[in-house]
Amino acid sequence: MEFPIEAFCLYGNDGGKIAMAINEAPGFPYRTCVEGGYDIICSLTIDVGCYHVESERYFSATGALYRFSAELNECYKKLEGIAQYKMLWESDLLFSVEMISRGHAVIKGTYRDRPGLPNNLEFEMETDQSWFLATIQSIEKLRDIFGGFEGIKQLINSSL
Repeated sequence: MEFPIEAFCLYGNDGGKIAMAINEAPGFPYRTCVEGGYDIICSLTIDVGCYHVESERYFSATGALYRFSAELNECYKKLEGIAQYKMLWESDLLFSVEMISRGHAVIKGTYRDRPGLPNNLEFEMETDQSWFLATIQSIEKLRDIFGGFEGIKQLINSSL
């Protein structure tokens, strides 16, 4: 497997975006994580207004991405609702996509590079549902590589 692998890029209006690419998957394919799927180490980019965040070692899990993708897909289909990206046990990156009217949405979130310190970026940007499908498809392609919430251990076990 060659890294980096794009996880998603969710665009906002006026050049804003949240993008994540997987740089490492420690323990893959033998060790799944409590979040579902596999632990992943990502590069993270957030651009909103004049603010720019770039981290090369953001820790996440494929399960968190799958949960977000499922919720975003519901928002896309119904043009209503809220999709949240969050880890079950960590809170260094939290954001939600909330549908507001006629396909328009607002992305709101916070990012903390070092959770032990009191500095954090709170951000908000507008977007619309036209960006959702590419984001959903990008995350769903990860299932071909990493399997679902249970990982690919059934493939490994069947080859033993």
